[in-house]
Amino acid sequence: MKSAEKWPCTIKITKVSEGITNEALTSYLITGGMNKNQVNTMANRMAIHSTIQFEDDTYAIASLVTHTQLQKLYATFEPLSRS
Repeated sequence: MKSAEKWPCTIKITKVSEGITNEALTSYLITGGMNKNQVNTMANRMAIHSTIQFEDDTYAIASLVTHTQLQKLYATFEPLSRS
């Protein structure tokens, strides 16, 4: 079973500013739609700046991160996608 079948959610990463002299200063907005268990899993591994509940078990999240933080998040979540 693929991770998308086990853990269906939508996550989008958007570059919102670019660090011209230092790539580490580039900022990204991470947004997504998921259920409460998925929100809790993500919150245990990263700071979530905003959570909005739409239905009983449908949530939207948002977080602003730097390039360096995004790289660390990828290193954290990528192995989970393979399990």
